[in-house]
Amino acid sequence: MSERPVVGGAGTLLAQLKSLPIPEGWLACDGKCYDGENFPELWQLLRHNRLQGDPPGYFRVPDEKPFLPAGVLIQLIIRAT
Repeated sequence: MSERPVVGGAGTLLAQLKSLPIPEGWLACDGKCYDGENFPELWQLLRHNRLQGDPPGYFRVPDEKPFLPAGVLIQLIIRAT
């Protein structure tokens, strides 16, 4: 049995304490750009979430900053695999 339960599929958003490490297969919702070849399932969901100048085949994860006020002790993470 794995230590962490499997929750939802690619694209599932969760809130967790910032003091916890981000689990394997998950990404922080920090607005960063990722190569779709590394995360094909998530790319299928977020391929239109790009900024001008992002390379073809890349996508951006959502950015938690507009949703969480500064000083909050939780972070949003998105399942990538």
